[in-house]
Amino acid sequence: MAYVNHEDICNCFQGDTLLAIQAPSGTQLEVPVPQMVSCMLCVLSF
Repeated sequence: MAYVNHEDICNCFQGDTLLAIQAPSGTQLEVPVPQMVSCMLCVLSF
């Protein structure tokens, strides 16, 4: 099993906004249409 810390994550996503959300099963996330030129959203469920 491997672990990463806050600094490891921030170094991988320099200059980006990263949100990590822990929520119960069945939670819905609503994201408005972005006003910027490009946006990438990745949703992972474990």
